[in-house]
Amino acid sequence: MRAALVLVLVLLGVSLTACNDDDNPPDTEPSATSATSATGDPGDPSGTYETRVALTGTTCAGIEVEDQSTVVDLAGGTVTLTHGPLTYTGTLNAQGAFTTEPVQVDVGPDTHRLAVAGSLHDERLEAVVTAHVTGGQTCDYQVSWRGSKR
Repeated sequence: MRAALVLVLVLLGVSLTACNDDDNPPDTEPSATSATSATGDPGDPSGTYETRVALTGTTCAGIEVEDQSTVVDLAGGTVTLTHGPLTYTGTLNAQGAFTTEPVQVDVGPDTHRLAVAGSLHDERLEAVVTAHVTGGQTCDYQVSWRGSKR
């Protein structure tokens, strides 16, 4: 069972990452910052982000994560993030803050309910993935994603 959990979480790991910088410790949600660049050019946040992933908190056993690219697509106010094998869909506001609808992933006897909240600005992705697990264990964990656009 542990091998199956590690395999799925490795696949999800990049998707379960939240971004963090010195101004936003990993155990807090990132602030809603502007989607515009420092020069005022709105730009398009769509693209591939080299994403560093970190497990920032857990009450679960056997959670492991790893870095993975995140692809961001924007169509109107709808943002789609593909991190590894998982795709999250949500809304992006004018300030660059986004939230996604939860995604449910079954791993052995456990069901992981994952949601992402973060921001896209200055060609950077910062997010926190919040997970609630039920089934073989009942627990929660948080993963930070931090990435720069290629």
